[in-house]
Amino acid sequence: MTTLDKLKNQRDWIAHIDDECNLGNGYIVTLKEPFCFVNDPTCGVRGFDTFLELKTGTIKTSVYQKTK
Repeated sequence: MTTLDKLKNQRDWIAHIDDECNLGNGYIVTLKEPFCFVNDPTCGVRGFDTFLELKTGTIKTSVYQKTK
Protein backbone atom coordinates (compact mmCIF):
# COMPACT_ATOMS: atom_id res chain seq x y z
CA MET A 1 0.00 0.00 0.00
CA THR A 2 1.39 3.39 -0.97
CA THR A 3 1.54 6.47 1.22
CA LEU A 4 -1.25 8.04 -0.86
CA ASP A 5 -3.45 4.98 -0.35
CA LYS A 6 -2.85 5.11 3.40
CA LEU A 7 -3.75 8.80 3.53
CA LYS A 8 -6.90 8.22 1.47
CA ASN A 9 -7.96 5.36 3.74
CA GLN A 10 -7.52 7.56 6.82
CA ARG A 11 -9.70 10.33 5.40
CA ASP A 12 -13.18 9.09 4.54
CA TRP A 13 -14.02 12.29 2.64
CA ILE A 14 -11.38 11.68 -0.08
CA ALA A 15 -12.67 9.86 -3.15
CA HIS A 16 -9.49 9.88 -5.23
CA ILE A 17 -5.92 11.17 -5.27
CA ASP A 18 -4.32 11.48 -8.69
CA ASP A 19 -0.51 11.57 -8.56
CA GLU A 20 0.70 13.66 -11.50
CA CYS A 21 4.12 14.48 -10.02
CA ASN A 22 5.91 12.66 -12.82
CA LEU A 23 4.25 15.14 -15.22
CA GLY A 24 5.26 18.11 -13.07
CA ASN A 25 1.67 18.76 -11.98
CA GLY A 26 1.63 17.62 -8.34
CA TYR A 27 -1.49 15.94 -6.94
CA ILE A 28 -5.19 16.29 -7.76
CA VAL A 29 -7.60 15.43 -4.93
CA THR A 30 -11.28 14.69 -5.52
CA LEU A 31 -13.55 14.66 -2.48
CA LYS A 32 -16.59 12.44 -2.08
CA GLU A 33 -20.01 14.06 -2.42
CA PRO A 34 -21.16 16.15 -0.55
CA PHE A 35 -17.74 17.39 0.66
CA CYS A 36 -16.08 20.61 -0.47
CA PHE A 37 -12.88 22.44 0.39
CA VAL A 38 -13.26 25.25 2.94
CA ASN A 39 -11.07 27.62 0.91
CA ASP A 40 -13.20 27.02 -2.21
CA PRO A 41 -16.73 26.50 -0.86
CA THR A 42 -18.36 25.06 -3.97
CA CYS A 43 -15.51 22.86 -5.12
CA GLY A 44 -14.65 19.26 -4.31
CA VAL A 45 -11.52 19.07 -6.49
CA ARG A 46 -8.22 20.74 -5.72
CA GLY A 47 -4.61 20.57 -6.85
CA PHE A 48 -1.60 20.46 -4.54
CA ASP A 49 2.03 21.00 -5.52
CA THR A 50 3.59 18.86 -2.78
CA PHE A 51 2.66 15.93 -0.57
CA LEU A 52 2.90 18.16 2.51
CA GLU A 53 0.38 20.59 0.99
CA LEU A 54 -1.89 17.65 0.14
CA LYS A 55 -1.61 16.26 3.65
CA THR A 56 -2.38 19.54 5.40
CA GLY A 57 -4.94 20.69 2.81
CA THR A 58 -7.13 17.63 3.26
CA ILE A 59 -7.39 17.49 7.06
CA LYS A 60 -10.90 17.48 8.53
CA THR A 61 -10.85 21.23 9.24
CA SER A 62 -10.00 21.92 5.57
CA VAL A 63 -13.18 20.29 4.26
CA TYR A 64 -16.88 20.56 5.04
CA GLN A 65 -20.04 18.71 4.17
CA LYS A 66 -22.53 20.63 2.01
CA THR A 67 -26.11 20.68 3.19
CA LYS A 68 -28.99 20.48 0.76
